[in-house]
This record gives sequence, structure tokens and C-alpha cells, in this order.
Amino acid sequence: YTLSLHDALPIFIHVNGDKRTFAPEVKLLYLIVAGMLFISCILMIRQLIKYMQFRKVYRETSSEPLSQVWEEQFFQIKEQLGIKRKVKFVCSGFCQSPMAFGVISPVVVFPKSGLDDPWQREYMMKHELTHIKNGDLFFRFLALIATAIHWFNPVVYFLYFELTAVSEMVCDRSVLECSDDGMRRSYSNLVLDYAADRDYGCFPAIGFADKWNMKRRILEMKKDRKVYKLLSG
Repeated sequence: YTLSLHDALPIFIHVNGDKRTFAPEVKLLYLIVAGMLFISCILMIRQLIKYMQFRKVYRETSSEPLSQVWEEQFFQIKEQLGIKRKVKFVCSGFCQSPMAFGVISPVVVFPKSGLDDPWQREYMMKHELTHIKNGDLFFRFLALIATAIHWFNPVVYFLYFELTAVSEMVCDRSVLECSDDGMRRSYSNLVLDYAADRDYGCFPAIGFADKWNMKRRILEMKKDRKVYKLLSG
């Protein structure tokens, strides 16, 4: 008994004499895959354009730190955290809350007003620099690429938001390490003050304006505060 190609692949290939064509089911599968890849490319291009527009706005509205004190404080905290790579520190009137962006050349942006107290600047600077130290900007960039490729999968979106929330809570915990109850409460209030309506959601940017995870962050800080009280006596 001789097994012909037509018998071996009755579903995938149609053989009519010397002419071989894909079965309609296979053609449909290829069309679906091509359509999904096309949508993924459109989403990735959209994210890239969004980021380029975002970066352009900040370049046009940003300036060097308002005072030498701010700059010295920033680079002192950067050295304390052991960050060796170059990080630019600027202020912008467009910025509503402290944030960091840029995968290759990270930038920390502060608003031009509202951070007059040294302890507020210290906590905000430490938070944003911890994002850079932990590589959160890069991982969030990869996560957004994953959402563009797997745009049809709701699990990927859940994982993306979970990654963002966890990275924020890790930075909060790092900032509040060894802080007393009063400073923890002040920091929680400061985070709430910067829970602005606008969400800087461009893929390499992480900021305090992510409103959706604020409640979870505050609850986590309260839990850490209870643990701190138990440990301190």
C-alpha cells in the first residue's frame, strides 16, 4: 500500500494533479494570523508615536532644576542608592506629579511647584530613582510590547496592571524603610495629594499619577505601618 501526499495531508493541502493548494481552512487560519499580526503592528506603532509626542512635549516644557539645592539633593540620593548610570533631572510646568521615563536615557521629571519641603523632595526623588534602579522602566516597556502582541488576551492586560502596581508598592516600601509612623502617614498623604486626574500612561513612563492603584498602595502602606509598630514595640 502506497500512501500518497493527498492521503497524508487531506486537510492541509489539496492535490489536483500536479497542482497543490492549501485547504480553505488553512487559508482562513493564515488570514486570521495575518490580521492579528497587523493589529499588533498598528498597536506598537501607536505606542511609539504616543511616546515620541510625550517626549517632545517634555523636552519643550522642561528646564533644569529650579535651584542648585534640588540638583544636589537629587544626585546625593542617586549616589546613596548606588545608581551608576546617567540620570537626568529636570522640572516641567506640564508635569503634575513626579515621574520617571526613558528606557535608554532615563529622566526624572518634577513639577515646578508643590515640593518646597526637603523631606517631600527626598521621598519623591528616592521613589523615582528606585524605579530606575529596579529596572521598572524597562520591564514596563516589555510588558506593553506584550500587550500589543497579545492584545486579544485579557490575562496579559491584567499582568501588565499587576506589574505596574507591584513596582509602585516595592518603591513605596523602599522609601519607607526604617521610617517612623509619622513619616509613613505623611508619605501616604503626599502620595494621595499627587493622585492627579491625568494618567501619564506612555509605556516607558512611571509616575505618581496612576490613580487606579492608589487605593491598593495606601492599604499596603497601612499594613506595613502595623508591622512596623509590632516590630518597634
